[in-house]
Amino acid sequence: MKRFGWHILLISGLMMVLGCGLSPQSSFYLLEGAAPLTPLDQAGPDLSVGIGFVNLPTYLDRSEIVTRKPGNAMTVNEFQRWGAPLAHQIREKLMMDLSALLGTARVVLSPWERALSPEYQVDVTLLRFELKGSQAVMDALWYVREVETEKLLISQRFSSALPVRGKDVTAYIRGQVRALENLVRDIAVGITQITVKP
Repeated sequence: MKRFGWHILLISGLMMVLGCGLSPQSSFYLLEGAAPLTPLDQAGPDLSVGIGFVNLPTYLDRSEIVTRKPGNAMTVNEFQRWGAPLAHQIREKLMMDLSALLGTARVVLSPWERALSPEYQVDVTLLRFELKGSQAVMDALWYVREVETEKLLISQRFSSALPVRGKDVTAYIRGQVRALENLVRDIAVGITQITVKP
């Protein structure tokens, strides 16, 4: 009887190991652009910009990629995850893309050292950043402040709904990258309008 029980435990253990081996593997994704951005005509190397906060809705502030079903339902994709925290990725992309569009290497992430304190600070609040049906949807508020005086210079809303070419998560990420690049371009144009002297 004891022997029989030992065999049952052994078989159960093997089934658990095999079951774990057959479980789906997680895939990880990053917000990376496919093509270099062309600098704006009015941009200049002396311009200095700091990337401040990026606020996310609570449902997006997680490692799993979230998509929206018809209606108000959400899908949390357990095995499709961000390769780094989403807010951090967006801040880094803002920094890199603004640097390219404004033609300046003087774009820094907060918190910055006092010696590197920029002239302007960009803050972003994302209201939506998700896949809805066959569209990559983004709705955001963005702000530009003068760092020295903390004066709010620009407050704008940006909305985008771009078609997703494909039904997998990779296609959705590509759509969101394009939406994010359009947001950064909008911010870059706003910054040049307040910095270029007539």
